[in-house]
Amino acid sequence: MMDKLIDYFERGEIDKVIALSKGSKDPEIQFFYLAALRYLGEYQIALSFISENQMQLYTNNAPQLIDWHIDILLELDDLDQALNTLKIYETFPYFSLETNELIAKLGDKVQQKRKEKNRQHKFDLFELERRLLCRNVELAFSAVSYMVSNFHEAYIALFKRALLDAPINNVKSIIIFALKELKHNETVQVNKFGKLIKVYPATAPDPFKTKGGAKLIKKMQEVAALDDYNQFSEVADSLITGHAMYIYPLTYEVKDVDGLVDAYLYYIYRALGRVNNVNEYIEEHGLNAETLFAIFTKYQFTYFD
Repeated sequence: MMDKLIDYFERGEIDKVIALSKGSKDPEIQFFYLAALRYLGEYQIALSFISENQMQLYTNNAPQLIDWHIDILLELDDLDQALNTLKIYETFPYFSLETNELIAKLGDKVQQKRKEKNRQHKFDLFELERRLLCRNVELAFSAVSYMVSNFHEAYIALFKRALLDAPINNVKSIIIFALKELKHNETVQVNKFGKLIKVYPATAPDPFKTKGGAKLIKKMQEVAALDDYNQFSEVADSLITGHAMYIYPLTYEVKDVDGLVDAYLYYIYRALGRVNNVNEYIEEHGLNAETLFAIFTKYQFTYFD
């Protein structure tokens, strides 16, 4: 039986381990059943099994039982129960030096995790604010992601401050999207390119689902279909998405779409090495320089420079 259990476990055939070991009164086999439950992540079932067979398992192999019992509680993030369980094990009979050392080691491990959890809770607001207002895009984005996943009303004040003071424009844009996802139904102010803009996140539009945005995408798709350059579509998608995020919550006006197509084509051609400068582009395509530069200014195309 033991050889079969070992073989099944090593081959990852956990269902067979469960079938062979479930219901056994042999503590050595019971440990295989418990190991299989841990392997499958069935932690609540494992805790119930330990509760029903605790003394028998403890007598057979106290260190193994204690180690796995505490590990299961840590997996469930039940740190208080882990500490209480260790205290209970300290009162059990047949206390060996090995068991004593293990309990002390596990106690330190649980206390460290408690400190880390408490520390994270205490510095969250300060650390999240620091990240939102820093000049590191990855750190700022990680803060927004964390705040959405672990939302708390206290984060709204941080979001509002970042919408005014964050040095990275893309961070302000991603915060609007985050508040939209959270269905925030209160008007907020955004300092975008030196101007205060009022936004209602719950109904803030997708930049490509406005009339102007949809028309722009359609026009760019038509241009891409006629261009046989291998990387045209890839570069175009990257530039347009990046720029739309940069200027958001500003969106495209229908009357500017033709000018926007000209502006995007310049930056796409430049990225592909097909033009050297804007004057060459204007001359080659017979464009009005004043009109093109007006679009550059209105839609903050200096982002690409």
